[in-house]
Amino acid sequence: MKTLTYQTIDSTNNEAVRLIETGRCQAGVVVAELQTSGKGQRQNTWYSSSKDGLYYTFFKPYSLDGIEDQLFFVRNILNGVNEVIQSV
Repeated sequence: MKTLTYQTIDSTNNEAVRLIETGRCQAGVVVAELQTSGKGQRQNTWYSSSKDGLYYTFFKPYSLDGIEDQLFFVRNILNGVNEVIQSV
């Protein structure tokens, strides 16, 4: 699983979609210090100023049908966040 870190990006979510659609990466965490067109829940826009928070998108094809899949999803999010925090 890759962690891709950017100083500035339009949206971590948009970058995850671009990575998947172009085949450059199928699973990972996109992290940014600043998002210029971030997305919130229910299609709300999200402004994130520099170094005020942790902005990331975790992406991987998965199914949440069973508890194992749900635990895999949560564990990988926590591992990605931990990796970013440790690098700061």
